Amino acid sequence: MTALTHPAYGLLRPVTDTASVLLCNNPGLMTLDGTNTWVLRGPGSDEMVVVDPGPDDDEHIARIAELGKIPLVLISHRHDDHTGGIDKIVDRTGAVVRSVGSGFLRGLGGPLTEGEVIDAAGLRITVMATPGHTADSVSFLLDDAVLTADTVLAGARRSSTTRTEISANTWSRFAACTASAVERCCRVTARTSTILKPSAPCT
Repeated sequence: MTALTHPAYGLLRPVTDTASVLLCNNPGLMTLDGTNTWVLRGPGSDEMVVVDPGPDDDEHIARIAELGKIPLVLISHRHDDHTGGIDKIVDRTGAVVRSVGSGFLRGLGGPLTEGEVIDAAGLRITVMATPGHTADSVSFLLDDAVLTADTVLAGARRSSTTRTEISANTWSRFAACTASAVERCCRVTARTSTILKPSAPCT
């Protein structure tokens, strides 16, 4: 078996039982090794939820679209390396796109709201407002993961957290999930999106 090397562009890599990551080949000063697109799917589901389709990159969008049924795309924040491919992924999949900002909404899903629970692809996904990197930044809580996008940044060349402006209650929940992940020494997949695997669902 050939060992996996990083960055593994174009390869869908499982990170938890429900979350896999596809790294776009757009390395740079702000994107580090590239933008992570997250693909979420519950056990037995024939559908997927995509978090952050990435930039306007034909090869990356084609790779996402060929994965299977994608009825829903979620946007973590407004930056172009996470949102530039929205219209192309909608053209190829017919997905509804939901975000905090109205400029990225496609279809009838409506804007994301703090505390909202989304039932899709056999999963329950809780929306957590985590502004700071951008005013519209959100994180997504699963039973086995926390997707923080650029709220937490880390990579091969640097490790850091971005400025946040999170309410005390939300920060407490976010910190509890993060601390749990660190305690269990679970993997942190970095670059321009981060996933932390908590020991138990965060509420």
